[in-house]
Amino acid sequence: MKHADEAIARGDHYAAAIEYLNVLQINRKHSEALTNLANIAKPAYEQKLRMAEAYQAQRNFEASLVEYKDLQTYLSRLKMFNLLHFIPIDVGQVIHKVSLAAAEKHYLQAEVFFSQRDFTRAISEYRIALDFAGVYKDSTEKIAESYYRMAGDFEKNRNYRSAAKTYENAHAVIRDYKNSLTKATGLYYALGSYFLSIGQYRKAYEDLGQAQALNPQYRDVSQKWATAGDKAIIKIALVSFDNPTGRDVAGMVLGDYIFSAIKSDVQAKASAFVQLLEREDFLTLARTQKINENLLNDEGRIPIKLTGVHYLVFGRFTQVRNTRAGLTETQVKDSYQYSYDVAYVDSKGQQAKRKEWVSAPMYYSIFKDKSAVALAGTVKVVEVKSGRTVIEFPFSEKTGDEIVYADKFQAKHDLNADNIRVSDEIRRLSGARRELRDEELFAGELIKIIAAPVAQRILTDLDTAPVTMDPTQLTY
Repeated sequence: MKHADEAIARGDHYAAAIEYLNVLQINRKHSEALTNLANIAKPAYEQKLRMAEAYQAQRNFEASLVEYKDLQTYLSRLKMFNLLHFIPIDVGQVIHKVSLAAAEKHYLQAEVFFSQRDFTRAISEYRIALDFAGVYKDSTEKIAESYYRMAGDFEKNRNYRSAAKTYENAHAVIRDYKNSLTKATGLYYALGSYFLSIGQYRKAYEDLGQAQALNPQYRDVSQKWATAGDKAIIKIALVSFDNPTGRDVAGMVLGDYIFSAIKSDVQAKASAFVQLLEREDFLTLARTQKINENLLNDEGRIPIKLTGVHYLVFGRFTQVRNTRAGLTETQVKDSYQYSYDVAYVDSKGQQAKRKEWVSAPMYYSIFKDKSAVALAGTVKVVEVKSGRTVIEFPFSEKTGDEIVYADKFQAKHDLNADNIRVSDEIRRLSGARRELRDEELFAGELIKIIAAPVAQRILTDLDTAPVTMDPTQLTY
């Protein structure tokens, strides 16, 4: 109510009316708000109407519409509380009239841009006209025509991809406007066919997929799309992970575990174009091609005639170390405190007791043990057709565990009794963990640490489409 009174004081009846309406929205029977609003309802209406008409006279139709729509809402709220005691203009009719005027204003501006072949700005203005009027003259057709002409310009300038996308836009406005669907499909088909012919299969798959989505019946697009998809697949075989050290951790075949982790990481993040072959599947493939398995290592050149796989992954350990220091015991002499009650006569002559604390010696042992696992080596990825190492990832990782605890306590008293004080450090050591973690846990941690960056390198280096420029000459 305070804000409403302040608005009236400065002559802003409309703001005051809105404040009163907000009060009534909470309490419909608020007598003061009802009375005050009834007194200013019409002046507030006239104030808002003047603002709307002023903007309309200035041809600022957008601002005028905002005011008229606010006025329409205001009148509706007055009716809700039975406070519309005057006859207002037909605001809905005026809004329709002003909307058409706004649409015409933007339509005329669009026509200017269209005549200047500034199609981007023309489309924007035609769309604004449609926003105001829903359907207005030939705005929709002009938007489609603008896209169509833009696409034609792109096509003349050999910017075939932009042409295809813009023909798509024309089709989206009016279905197959001037064969825009066919033109877009043909351009995507031609781009895909070009990339298929130069061995850029992933790019071919993407463009032929666009053509397929627009018109699956277009020429042989379905067959070409399937061919591009098959040829875009990258097959990576996990071949061998040698361990010439002869050592292991907890009996684990470490190389197999690393390969398994690499496979899981790659499969979780790779595109549909990446396929990983297990060692046995790969060896079966090699045997069917009569490839000597002894040649399948990271030291010799990969046979060029090996087909059905593109990259081979090899690993080799240079260090597998699993050490444990062994449990040591060190005897320690320390002290603790114990309390006992002492009788005395207090200041009032009454018998009383107080606690006295006394230090006493104690003996215990500190036990220590630690273990460590260290793995080092290299993972290589070799391209089959060239024998070239495309990824070489050296690793050297170490982790371990250590325990320190206290036991074998010897003291005159029970050290857990309520009248005993020992240091926090002794309490901590006496309750500390007494078993080292399993070696398998260490190895598992290191396997994840080693596998994750290798998998990421495979994804980054191999699971990507080459950056290839679109052709500047295209037959279609």
